[in-house]
Amino acid sequence: MREAKGALDSANTEPALNACIGNRPHDRAVMPWTQEADVQIADAMTPNPRTVQPGDTLQTAAQLMDELNVGVLPVTEGSRLVGILTDRDIVIRSTSAGQDPRTATVADAMTGEVRTLPVDASVLDAIRMMKEQQLRRVPVVDPVGQLVGILSLGDLADAGTPEAADALEAISTPAEPER
Repeated sequence: MREAKGALDSANTEPALNACIGNRPHDRAVMPWTQEADVQIADAMTPNPRTVQPGDTLQTAAQLMDELNVGVLPVTEGSRLVGILTDRDIVIRSTSAGQDPRTATVADAMTGEVRTLPVDASVLDAIRMMKEQQLRRVPVVDPVGQLVGILSLGDLADAGTPEAADALEAISTPAEPER
């Protein structure tokens, strides 16, 4: 498993969970956004998130999630983002299907088509995309598509962006059960 500095927020977007991260610029001081359209997501994102690789076991990924107190891990090959794995992916796509987490791999449960944001996107662009796509977190990539960070609703709330509350409400609309 490839490790880098940093961590990700959990599926729960409460700011208190983000306090354990410690390497984001806004952990040192709350940034009062005066012109959100001009603020880049690089100022709010969690840089250099920990990742897993497609061949890692789901048990290894779950242990890392537990260690970091997060609910999502980017999946990379080298520095190229190839997917994303959530705790829900592990439960729904693997455990409920009877797979053994000691032998099932990240590739068996991950989401391969991942929406990303460019590192130079504005906070308002990020919020707009997150609301439209109902995303709680979005990987951030550099101009050549390499993972450089992850942006969560919690990051936006911690950074003091006033639109984060509206985004959380729009994204948290409960889905209808499939029955």
